[in-house]
Amino acid sequence: NSATGSGGAIYVENGSTLNFESGTIEGNRAFVSGGGILIDNSTAKITGGTITSNAANYLGGGVAVRNGGTLEITGEVEISYNRATNGSGIALFGKGSIETSSSADGKKVQIKENVAILSGGGVFAASSPETVDGKLSIVARLNLKGVDIQGNEAQKFGGGISLTTTDQNTNERNVTYDNILKDDKENRIVGVAATIGSSEDSGS
Repeated sequence: NSATGSGGAIYVENGSTLNFESGTIEGNRAFVSGGGILIDNSTAKITGGTITSNAANYLGGGVAVRNGGTLEITGEVEISYNRATNGSGIALFGKGSIETSSSADGKKVQIKENVAILSGGGVFAASSPETVDGKLSIVARLNLKGVDIQGNEAQKFGGGISLTTTDQNTNERNVTYDNILKDDKENRIVGVAATIGSSEDSGS
């Protein structure tokens, strides 16, 4: 399957809910974002199955989340061999959240062997804080537990995980984790709060 916009296989929008429990999403392409699945201002829960060998020209070869969308992935789910410019496995852009966890019997989510042209081979998140009552508020959150992120690649930043900002008016800063490549420059607010395992990294 292919889409000239986003969501090569599945497009979830306008407050909808997707429950994906088993099966394979494979070989799909989106010319913008979400080669496998695009979640736009909606909720998706993935508790089984495989998302593999999908591609997107921009964000989220496997899954892309945007506009306040939420993604929960639990247990024996594999996201592998996907390709995109940023976030080949999973990508979050702007406001929203992504959460992973192991199943009750200890089976972990697998994000592996994804390849990004630029950033975030496994996971990519880009957002900027919003001002609420005169204070900056983080609007993008990652809670990555019960997950193995391995064997992913990026040509520029964060082979495993890349967190950055959508603010283009300040100097570049990337916070990266895992397999390949690091870059860190000063003076840009990364509007993403991330919990990875038992540790928390909040860009500031």
